[in-house]
Amino acid sequence: MKIATLLLILVISFNVLAQDTVNDVTDSQIDSYQRGMESGCKSQGLGKGDASEKVDAVCDCILKVLKAEMSRSEWQRAYFSSRTRNDREEIRTLAPHIKKTELCRANAL
Repeated sequence: MKIATLLLILVISFNVLAQDTVNDVTDSQIDSYQRGMESGCKSQGLGKGDASEKVDAVCDCILKVLKAEMSRSEWQRAYFSSRTRNDREEIRTLAPHIKKTELCRANAL
């Protein structure tokens, strides 16, 4: 499963009310965003016909890496960008950390 495709799905899939500022994003909203990322990842993998065990392992690993690497303010920016449909900013926020998730797929093979 390609990480770039995952990002595209994430960018397209989120659609809820926007906050006034990045700093207004709450921990609950960040959790919701992370669950949405995980759900999108799993839907994509299963949709491609990958085994559910492999999909679970890859997606769990990706979220674990991102949670360990990204700061709260980065999560706030990613959430805020997705909600305001600023795809470029969302990708710009996630991109430095996505490279670190590439081992997730390799380790699940």
